[in-house]
Amino acid sequence: MTTNERDVGQGSDQRLSRTNQNLWNAFIGHARAKRLYNAYASKAVLDGYPEVAEAFLRVARDPDIFPVNVLSSADELRSTRENLQSVVDSHTYDVETLYPRIMAEAEAEGRSDVVGRIRLAIERDERDLAIFREALEGAGWGTDTVSVEESPAQAEHFVDEEMARATESIDTARERITALGRIREVIFGMQDGLISTAVLVSSVYAATQDSFVTVVAGLAGGLGGVVSMATGSYLGSQAESEVKLAEIDSATNDFHESRSEVVARLVVLLRNEGLSEDAAVLIAETLAQNERALLNTVIEKELGLSADVDTVPWKDAFAMGASFFLGAAVPIIPYLIAAFNMMPGMVAVWTSIAGTAVGLFLMGAGKTRFTLRNPVTSGLEMLAIGVVSAILGYALGALITFIFDVQV
Repeated sequence: MTTNERDVGQGSDQRLSRTNQNLWNAFIGHARAKRLYNAYASKAVLDGYPEVAEAFLRVARDPDIFPVNVLSSADELRSTRENLQSVVDSHTYDVETLYPRIMAEAEAEGRSDVVGRIRLAIERDERDLAIFREALEGAGWGTDTVSVEESPAQAEHFVDEEMARATESIDTARERITALGRIREVIFGMQDGLISTAVLVSSVYAATQDSFVTVVAGLAGGLGGVVSMATGSYLGSQAESEVKLAEIDSATNDFHESRSEVVARLVVLLRNEGLSEDAAVLIAETLAQNERALLNTVIEKELGLSADVDTVPWKDAFAMGASFFLGAAVPIIPYLIAAFNMMPGMVAVWTSIAGTAVGLFLMGAGKTRFTLRNPVTSGLEMLAIGVVSAILGYALGALITFIFDVQV
C-alpha cells in the first residue's frame, strides 16, 4: 500500500491534486498491465502457445523508466533513505492498523475466508517489514545521497559519470587481461631461448673447445629458434582463433534454430552455479529480451569462451620470437667474449651457465608480479630446471667426445 492510500484510509485531510491523481492512476494501470501480462503468459503456456507466452513475458519483463518518471512527477520518488522509510511506515500501518481493522470487520460479518487471507497477508507483510527495517538500519547512510526530487539534473549527471567510469574500467581491464595473456608466450619463449641455447653452446664447447665455433653454433641455433618459435606461435594462435570462431558460429546457429532450448540450457547453467530456480529463470528471461546478451552469456558459460575473440596472432608471434631472442643472447655472450680472448674458455662455460641460471631465476621471480606466487619459490623452480639442463648438455657433449674420440 502506498503512502497516499494510507493517508486516505486514515481519513487525512490531505488531498491530491488532479494531476497527481491522474499520475497515480497511470502508475496503477501500468503496474496492473504488467501483472496481467504475467498471468496471460501462464495461461498461454497451459493452452499450448509458448510463443504467445514469450511475447507476454518479453513485454512484462521489459525494464522501463515509466514508473520512475510517474513517481518523480507525483513527488513520490525521493532519496533512497526517504523511499525506504516511507515503505517501512506504510507496512507498519498495514500490519498494526489497517489489516487488524479489516479482519475485525470480517469476523463481525462471519467472513472466515477473508480472515484467513488477512492473516496470511499480515504474516507476509511482517516478513517484508523485517527485511526493510534491517535494510534501513544497516545501510550506513552517507551525507552525499542525491535526491532525485531535489536535483534530477544532478542525479542524472552523477549516473552518467558512474556509467562512464564503469565503461572505462571494463575496457581497461579487458585490455590488461589480453596483454597479460601473452605472458605465456613471453615465459615460453624466454625459457626455451635460455635453456635450449645454454644446452647447445655448452655441448658444442665441450665437444670442440672452440669459443668462436660455439658462438657461431649458438647464433645459428638462436636465430633458427626465433623463426621457428615465432612462426609456430603465429600458426598456433591463428588455429586457436579459428577453432573458437567455429564453436561460436555453431552456438549461434543452435541459437537461431531453437531459442527456447538455449534459454533452458542457460537456466540449467545458472542453477549449477548455485542460483535458485526462480532466480535462474528470471535472469534467463531477462537476457532473452536481448539476443546478443543471451548468446554471449550462453557461449561464455557453456563453452568457456569469450564471444569477442581477442587473439592477435602476429602479436603473439612477436612476443614469442622477441622473448626467445633475448633468452638466447644470455648464454651466448660469455662465449663471444671468450672468442676475442677476453675470457678463458672454461670461465665462459661457467659464466654462461651462471648467467642462464640468474636469468631463469629473475624470470621466475618476475612473473610472480602477475601470478601472485612466492617469488623465491617460483624463481628457484625455473633455476633448477635451467641448471640441470645446462649441466646435462655439457655432460652429453663430453660423453660424445669420449665415445667417438673425435673433436668436431
